[in-house]
Amino acid sequence: MQLLSSGAGEKDRKKSALTSVMALMRLMGPKHISSVRVKMMTTLRTGLRYREDFPLLCCQTWECFVRSVEPTHLGPLLSHVIVALLPLIPLLPKETAAIIRFLILDNREEVNDYLHEIYFLPDHPELKDIHTVLQNYKKLTASSSDLAAALQLSMRAVQHENVDVRIHALTSLRDVMHSKQEWLLRQVCASEAVEPVISSLVSVLLKGCQDSAPEARLLCGECLGEMGASGVEDPNFAYDLLTELTRTFLAYADDVRAQDSAAYAIQELLSIFECREGRSDSPGRRLWRRFPEQIQEILEPHLNSRYKSSQKEVNWSKLKKPVYLSKRGSKFSDWSATWAGYLISKVRHELAGRVFTCCSFIIKHDYKVTIYLLPHVLLYMLLGCTPAEQQGVTEEMLAVLTAEDGRGGGPGQGTASSLSQLSTQTVFSMLSHLTQCSRHILHAKHSGERRPRGRDPQHLQEDNF
Repeated sequence: MQLLSSGAGEKDRKKSALTSVMALMRLMGPKHISSVRVKMMTTLRTGLRYREDFPLLCCQTWECFVRSVEPTHLGPLLSHVIVALLPLIPLLPKETAAIIRFLILDNREEVNDYLHEIYFLPDHPELKDIHTVLQNYKKLTASSSDLAAALQLSMRAVQHENVDVRIHALTSLRDVMHSKQEWLLRQVCASEAVEPVISSLVSVLLKGCQDSAPEARLLCGECLGEMGASGVEDPNFAYDLLTELTRTFLAYADDVRAQDSAAYAIQELLSIFECREGRSDSPGRRLWRRFPEQIQEILEPHLNSRYKSSQKEVNWSKLKKPVYLSKRGSKFSDWSATWAGYLISKVRHELAGRVFTCCSFIIKHDYKVTIYLLPHVLLYMLLGCTPAEQQGVTEEMLAVLTAEDGRGGGPGQGTASSLSQLSTQTVFSMLSHLTQCSRHILHAKHSGERRPRGRDPQHLQEDNF
């Protein structure tokens, strides 16, 4: 892996490395290849850097991989493999099409539930029969009267790591919602079966409004407009965070450092929440059983992994504040990660501190994880902060909300506008989270159900609001 990812070294050695990987896959066999399939894909994606030098070998390694993996695992891998193969289509269309044909035609039963994710296959004569299958599948699902099931499929596609897949999925979702708007709204009011799906969809679309791609953000807004949607807060923090980190782990298959950071966070969270299968009933076992089998298979190796933290202690007292528009806050990813890191250092609640600290590696690589965590981090930070620290939060938010969008035009205007938009959305998301928590406190206070002050982190002291 190091030889392939390194820019140094002769191409003949890299060719030999890829050939060795193929030989290793054949030696390991389906059972063992399937257990390390995500890491193996990381290696093969790295090898695609040399597709111009030896395209046939790249094709052969991918064909060896898909034929070595146990068929039951091909569905969840389908979109990831096909996205990786796209650069090989112009170079070796016949050979690449043969791999895709093996996945979609020869293993139709195993991948059928994942065909909705394939929005991005280019028009090519070699892919004609595959397009026919996909078009027939689309017609079949479009005729289904089960809108709830269709929305579940759409939610999976609009959260895909590949931006082209997300945009195609969101475009399709918007059109479906527009054509079924009256029926959809009637079902929201009348059907208990659909309502949870709508709540989940709203959460997904609200997260999508913070997408790095402007077109995807716009489409998420249009979908929300079709629903007349309002925000929905899901209380299942551990489940949502591990699900988000699983997405991140898969998304960074070609970035070893980022993937290892996600793996470390998963490893630590599984331990913190005692999330694993067991003989007796427990919160950790119930949490584990909530995950679908495909997610459990990704989480399971992290139950016994041995990742260690090598992060040096940061002297946050030297951080220039507000962070926004400073040297460490000129890009959204830098600003959100730096501010989140600073707030985590001020969290005094023991359990929350452990949870957030183990995620401090991955927030440097994936701003979507940062966006998800920031409202929760702020909540727990306010539990034990000093007046000066609380004032610092106010000043940071004001710096974002009062900054001039674009800052006078010029070459960097687009970047500055994107920074302003994403940062403003993030601040409002944090404020919304605090508002909902404060309402919960007031409701609990009036109903006499509030627990003793300071015992439960979900119940904040009124002073912090």
